[in-house]
Amino acid sequence: MNYTQIAEIKNIVMQKYGEVLHFHDTCGSGMYFSLDRKNYELEEFLKQYFASQGLTAKFSKDGLNFSVE
Repeated sequence: MNYTQIAEIKNIVMQKYGEVLHFHDTCGSGMYFSLDRKNYELEEFLKQYFASQGLTAKFSKDGLNFSVE
């Protein structure tokens, strides 16, 4: 993903769900996203959104963090 795509999904999440999608880029360890609170509907939306781009969103057990592969 490039930064334009990241900005786009962050904006969609804010507009549609009123939630902040945090992006983290760790040097050498890859990038991941996090949410402030568990939101099942948003989690399902994100899985579908990334799947439509040929990517997979892999969420942590608590539903607050995910990576995209």
